[in-house]
Amino acid sequence: MARHSKNNTANPIFTYHERKKKEEEKNLLDISNNFWLSCNTSKVKKDTIQKKLKPPSKNLICPITKKPLKMNELITINPEVIKNGDSENGGWVCSFSKKNIDHHKAVLLKKTGKIILKSFFENFIYGKKNSYDITVGEDDFINLEAGGTGIVY
Repeated sequence: MARHSKNNTANPIFTYHERKKKEEEKNLLDISNNFWLSCNTSKVKKDTIQKKLKPPSKNLICPITKKPLKMNELITINPEVIKNGDSENGGWVCSFSKKNIDHHKAVLLKKTGKIILKSFFENFIYGKKNSYDITVGEDDFINLEAGGTGIVY
């Protein structure tokens, strides 16, 4: 039985035995909801059978636009890789400046598949005749995002 102190707005004060009994009830409730325990597997099987699962789609769907992807829309990436003596896998470098692309903003040229640091792209390539013998317009490149933790702020 819960008792209250003189202040009626305070939380109830339980004895040791009352608190212990409440904790045991809570633990029993937690155990009954755990599907990985062998005593609860039949309950879970019945639930999954009752749900009708859809078969997976045969089309490859873009995770961002939710539209089906077509082979002619895909772009081949031709990154330049420099192998370091320390690691087996080398890092990607800018095709124009040969600097590492670690956490910098980069651009992918659609026509050639080359990856270039955004700062060099804006200064030397965008809208100008360049060493790749192509003029790059508004729709000829894709901005690449720097790697992150996956947390959106």
